[in-house]
Amino acid sequence: MSESDRPFAERTPTSADLRADVFLAAAMLVGGVLSTWLTSVAGFYGDEQAPLAWGVVYTVIVTAPLALRRRFPSLVASQSWCAPRTSSP
Repeated sequence: MSESDRPFAERTPTSADLRADVFLAAAMLVGGVLSTWLTSVAGFYGDEQAPLAWGVVYTVIVTAPLALRRRFPSLVASQSWCAPRTSSP
């Protein structure tokens, strides 16, 4: 059975797939940190602005699953499912 004949769920990610995920996560992390920094500098949220460190931590938490999604799909799926439900309104 060739690679293309196997169901998608059984496909083992190649090193190129894993590398692409890491590069995507890194690019998103850089973009998120830049956006967080620009929002902080501009004072977009005024007095309700959280410290810059919290924005960076949040950006890491949001982008880290992208790098791990093919290595640990169950962990990423459970984290992605639980995260929106545990945040306070």
